[in-house]
Amino acid sequence: MTEVSKSELAKHLGVSQAMVSKHVKSGILDKCFSPNGKKLILEKAIQAIALSKTKDTNLLVKSTIPREIKNNESLDNEETQDELKKLLEDAQSPSQKVQIIKDFWIGKINRQKFLENEGELITVQGAKVAIDALLSPLNQYMNDQGNHLKNNFPDLPNEVVEWIDAENNRQKEQLRVIKWD
Repeated sequence: MTEVSKSELAKHLGVSQAMVSKHVKSGILDKCFSPNGKKLILEKAIQAIALSKTKDTNLLVKSTIPREIKNNESLDNEETQDELKKLLEDAQSPSQKVQIIKDFWIGKINRQKFLENEGELITVQGAKVAIDALLSPLNQYMNDQGNHLKNNFPDLPNEVVEWIDAENNRQKEQLRVIKWD
């Protein structure tokens, strides 16, 4: 995180130093100061100012979803966004909104990591490995099915064996078109 002075923040934002001082006096930047209280944390300050200007809670929630959560359907969904919106209703200031959003997403990420560690949640890659382990023997069995039939029933017409092989291949092809993204 980058620490900047009020004047450096003003230059970065392209506003006057008086505007930054106004944000400080109004409390927008209260939670954006470094631990020593002398400088501002650039990323937090930018977010706090953006939040103070955003009246649309839907836009606010969607714009603050962390990169590691986007497209994660178990976390980036309507139910989770509604939960965050409800929490934001009680916020009194933009700095409180920043803290609520930050804590909310950190909590969601930590919960997901906990569930993964407990074995209650697996990654897509883990699911692919498990499915592959289950389907590989089945695939081999289906490949060998026609030969096994012919070996056990030598009088069986070749057309039947070919039909079984074709049908097995058709069923396997249907499994291949499943999208993993």
